[in-house]
Amino acid sequence: MLSGELLQIIGLVLVTTLTTPADRDWPGLYGFQVCIGFGMGLVIGTTTLLTPALTERRDLATASAAVVQSRFLGGAVILSIASAQLQALFESTETTYALAGDVQGAVEGRFVESFNLQMRIVLRVAVAAMLSSLMMWQKPQVRVP
Repeated sequence: MLSGELLQIIGLVLVTTLTTPADRDWPGLYGFQVCIGFGMGLVIGTTTLLTPALTERRDLATASAAVVQSRFLGGAVILSIASAQLQALFESTETTYALAGDVQGAVEGRFVESFNLQMRIVLRVAVAAMLSSLMMWQKPQVRVP
């Protein structure tokens, strides 16, 4: 799980630090997004598969439901925070097509800045998730047969 969280953090740091408004069409961004997605897949898969190994049989349904519910709730909370930040910056995107070339470039640059702001919010959540995972560290580690 920690390796997945670390991949997320690395990808998010690279996305937020290496993308600038001038680089809005930079193809390397896709590689960073793959790193973020692979890290998320590791975390989600590990959480889902370890739930039965870490809970008693009588609590399995409740624990599995809690994992699924927390995934949905966490996604909804982060999406609402990021959307609120974007809405605070922009009222409508439809008017950008009618703008002059240099003004349209400035608006697109502002969109890239808002994307970076959203990714910094997600980065903070990923760091908090990694810290919470480190606080649950056990010695010896749980082994799944």
